Amino acid sequence: MKSDDYLTGLLPARIPLPVGEADLSGEKIQPTIGPHAAKLLQVLIAATRPQRILEIGTSYGYAAIAMGESAKTYGGHITTVELNSRLADAARENIRLLGLENTIEVITANVHSILDQLIGPYGLILQDGHKLEYLPLLNPLVDKLQKSGLLITDDILFPVMDIPASARAWQEAVAEYNCVLAARTDLQTMWMPIGDGVAVSVKLDNGGLNIMNSQINLPQDQQRLYHDLAWLYRLITPPGDYIEECETFARMIRRHAQIPVKTLLNLGCGAGHHDSALKKQFSVTGADISESMLEMARKLNPEIEYLCGDMRTLTLNREFDVVTIFDSITYMLTESDVRAAFATACRHLNPGGVCLAVLDYTRENFIQNRSYCSTHQGDGVDLTFVQNYYDPDPADTQMECTLLFLIRRDGKLSMETDRHLCGLFPLQTWINALAETGFQTQTEIYRTSGCDPQAYSVLIGVRPK
Repeated sequence: MKSDDYLTGLLPARIPLPVGEADLSGEKIQPTIGPHAAKLLQVLIAATRPQRILEIGTSYGYAAIAMGESAKTYGGHITTVELNSRLADAARENIRLLGLENTIEVITANVHSILDQLIGPYGLILQDGHKLEYLPLLNPLVDKLQKSGLLITDDILFPVMDIPASARAWQEAVAEYNCVLAARTDLQTMWMPIGDGVAVSVKLDNGGLNIMNSQINLPQDQQRLYHDLAWLYRLITPPGDYIEECETFARMIRRHAQIPVKTLLNLGCGAGHHDSALKKQFSVTGADISESMLEMARKLNPEIEYLCGDMRTLTLNREFDVVTIFDSITYMLTESDVRAAFATACRHLNPGGVCLAVLDYTRENFIQNRSYCSTHQGDGVDLTFVQNYYDPDPADTQMECTLLFLIRRDGKLSMETDRHLCGLFPLQTWINALAETGFQTQTEIYRTSGCDPQAYSVLIGVRPK
């Protein structure tokens, strides 16, 4: 007998619910917790005896009822939130028929709309709602958790499960959530392969550092990734990742150029990753303000000439057929910085040549507090890389990117942080700046491929003949 079958045989029979999935045909029901996870919840509740319990994602009430059976023995109370009204009604009926209506309250609502009405602190919170909401709700839920309280998260094994392609976004969201959960030092977390995976996190009572609530006092602008942490750059973004986009950009350049294009100046070239692809189609010269990045670029592309300089002031007394500015344009913090960078591009272009600039963000598509998590391996290093983008003052033209690096070498963990100040402008501001520095302007959209496609605005400026 397999171990799972053996352990399942030790559990009491699953609580039969009067209204189950068979009675809810046509509803999209996310998986409810299994019997092992239900028993874990009952054990944790019996051990900690929380007076207030909160559940996100009621479904038809299975988990709430399992918890309620334990909570009613000492007078605990459960609030459970479900967006789908039909599921919420089914849960209420199940709870009533099982005599738990005085223990469990079902609220039909979008949890974001009632966060202020959920009066904590809670001794235990079960997160089993929509997987895309796991990370956005993490901070608010931890804030409502009492010290030494438990946050239980279901379905944390989604990233390694074989699920339909339509649910791939769930996998990525849960993977990102797990990385952030691992990085938080105000929580101590254990992940367990129970059912579809359960994470048990306890809120520490030691003034622990809450990374995602930005309680780190970082200098205003570090850019360590381009200096002392530059050795991690190639691990995070291998040069091969740039081939497809550079082919697309080369087609855009040729489509708009009014002259044959052979020579190219890449401003803010970084570690030379774009250049490694562009050099197959152009004679490339690169310029960057960071000597650490230029050292990496020269090793990757020894045949390319690299120069140190600020894109706002660089003067080479040479002209090229193309000038490119990729994500480095993000570091222009004011409109005068933007105009200065485009003026540099213009004075280094042959008439009829093209300036191409790629915008990571504009004011229109910026998502406040957006976070990403990725893992990378190479050269004996295991890296977990977390990025968080936040605009502390929407009235100005800056936003901040905070980076967290969890670095494991020979089984030893070190943690590094970094902070970058970046510019954030409406798209029209970029277009106006390009026009004001002497270009004929157009815009295109570059769409990435893959399971999480992104769309980036591409500015095209042609220097008039």
